[in-house]
Amino acid sequence: MDNKTSLIYQNENEVGLLELFGEKTLDELLAAISKVTGLGIVISDYAGKPISEMVNFKPFCQKMRKSNSCQLSDASGLAQATALQRRFIYCCPCGLLEVVIPIIINHRYLGGFLAGQVRCKNIPESVPHMQVQTDLKKYRQDPSYIEAYNEIPFYDFKTFCDISELIYHIVTLLGEKSMANIQNFQVEKDKLLEQNHKLTLEMFSLRSKLDAVTQKFDPFFLYNVLIDISNMAYLEEAVETYEMINHLARYLRSVSDDEIHVKDEADCLNHYLEIFRIKNRDSFHYDIYFDKKAQSKIIPSNIIMPFLKTYIFQLVEHSLKKLSIKVEIKYKINRILIRIMIEKEMSELTYSNVHMA
Repeated sequence: MDNKTSLIYQNENEVGLLELFGEKTLDELLAAISKVTGLGIVISDYAGKPISEMVNFKPFCQKMRKSNSCQLSDASGLAQATALQRRFIYCCPCGLLEVVIPIIINHRYLGGFLAGQVRCKNIPESVPHMQVQTDLKKYRQDPSYIEAYNEIPFYDFKTFCDISELIYHIVTLLGEKSMANIQNFQVEKDKLLEQNHKLTLEMFSLRSKLDAVTQKFDPFFLYNVLIDISNMAYLEEAVETYEMINHLARYLRSVSDDEIHVKDEADCLNHYLEIFRIKNRDSFHYDIYFDKKAQSKIIPSNIIMPFLKTYIFQLVEHSLKKLSIKVEIKYKINRILIRIMIEKEMSELTYSNVHMA
């Protein structure tokens, strides 16, 4: 990050550190780094506000943070690291070694990683010392402060720099990977939204076409016309023509519903089969039976017909010389049992989740 580029500061509507890493992952990351390095660690957001727990903070620093000196020092370190776009090592007002690692992902500044709280005997003169206008008499004179200060461990400066570099690479690599995952997810989400939009438009178009067809094809008009034709056939003494047209009209009227009572489904089936019985005379026989318990139950409309059409087609095409169909519809243990017997062949269909009308 030595080659500085223009930074984009995060705004409230964009992905923040908590969204990027996840709160649980962030806590686990801080705990792991602190355990290995022994450093005190906290993470601040792009505005300098801490967004994580203060992990492994030394007792001395916990005491000192009650004043404004530490907050001012942190803010100054964050500002310097952001301006440099790289880690910034400095000494706090109490002389402890600290580092701020700016979290910059895709040239976007998201926050800072603050670590340190160690003493060092070989600090180079080039390392800046933060100076804040704060009363530090307690630190210099209070025995409890002095004792807590003396418990802070020493670190070699080069070792501290190496640890800082390691933390930078860990945080940056994890951040870039998480950001890539978020961006990929957003891309896939946008694709799905686009596909959903296209499907919605297609469905709207198809629905419009269906409405247009429905308006052109008025089932009630067709029903009434067929009834008129059947009446004319009756007056002309074309009895079988009258019966076939009448059954067709009643069948077409019945199949318009999505769900239907068992009794009405049986009537619809009867109208359909009666057309073929009249046409094929002695070659076709059928019988439909349903018990009283089943007649008031509701099933999907036209559920039985697909199982019969193949055999009826074979009869029409003379593949079968004779065809005998028997349909039984019974109610048993909250289920409708439909048994279809075709000559000596038999198949069964069970429809569950029956409900009353």
